[in-house]
Amino acid sequence: LPLARADRLQARGERLAADTLPTLPAPSLDASSTAWVIDWQQHRAPAVLAALLARGYRVQATETPLELTGSDEVRRFGRGSIVVHHGIQPDHLPPVEETLAALGRRHDVEIAGIGSGLAREGSDLGSPSIPVLAAPRPILLTGDAVSSYGAGYVWHWFDTILDQPLTRIDADALPSDLDDYTHIIMPPGAWGGLGDQFAEKLTGFV
Repeated sequence: LPLARADRLQARGERLAADTLPTLPAPSLDASSTAWVIDWQQHRAPAVLAALLARGYRVQATETPLELTGSDEVRRFGRGSIVVHHGIQPDHLPPVEETLAALGRRHDVEIAGIGSGLAREGSDLGSPSIPVLAAPRPILLTGDAVSSYGAGYVWHWFDTILDQPLTRIDADALPSDLDDYTHIIMPPGAWGGLGDQFAEKLTGFV
C-alpha cells in the first residue's frame, strides 16, 4: 500500500476546546402523564432502574416492543424498556416524577412521558404481560480461587455504572444459608479446586 511517514499528526480543522458529545435536554416531567418510559438501549438506563428499585418504587419492564402516544408524538420502544406508572407507587415515597427527573439529569437518560396507557402496537401499559420487577440481591464471589480482573470488572460495573452496593463474599467462606440473595455472580476462577462442600452449597442455592 502507498504510505508516507509522518513525525506528527497533521493539522485538520479547528482545535477541539470543549466537549463535543450531544447533551440530552434536562427532563421536566409532567405529573399528569399516565406513565413514563425509559428506553433500555440507553447506556445509563440500568443505573436509573437500580436506583428506583433500591428506593422502593414499583417498576415494570416490557417483554415486547411497544408503540405508544407520547406528549406530542408517537414513540416506539424496544423490548426491555422500563415503565413507571404514576398511580401504582407506594404512598410513603416522594412523587415518582420528581425522583425520575432527578435521576434522568444525574445519569443523562431520556425519559418519555406517555399520555395514554393504550398502545398503538404491543401490550397496553396496564397489561399483566408487562411484569413488575423485583429488586435483585446479588452476591459476588471473590477470593484466591477467583480471577481478580473478573471480580474487579463486576465490582466496577455495580459501583460506577449502576451506582449500587454489591455484597462480596470469599468463595472459601460461602455460607450454607443463601436465602437472602437472588443471584450468585461467579467470575472466571478455579472453581473445581473448592471441593464438594462448595458444590453442595451452590446446588442447594439453585
